[in-house]
Amino acid sequence: MKRDISVARSEVKGALVICPLLMGWAPTVCEWLTASHYDDGELRETSTLGLFVDCGVLKLCLNDRDQFRTLYVTSDSLEGALLALEAALRGSTPDWRPWKGKRPKK
Repeated sequence: MKRDISVARSEVKGALVICPLLMGWAPTVCEWLTASHYDDGELRETSTLGLFVDCGVLKLCLNDRDQFRTLYVTSDSLEGALLALEAALRGSTPDWRPWKGKRPKK
């Protein structure tokens, strides 16, 4: 895949990637990863999802690049981690961790 440098990043911000498996297991996670606008229409930086193993435990981290924070979940399986992340995002008080040295946009 080659990047067309003539295309501005803002022109591709609205691109939506839909994964049926992820939509079935974790629709809220999918929304966090793909939504390029807030409900009020304001632009939103999409999130990223990291997967790693630490001390024998599988961990997912959802990086909210728009608000400079990360949400971590752990499990013994990928399916379990996705379901845990979905539950955390749907919960009333997800345990977001702010990025050090970063300030939210005004």
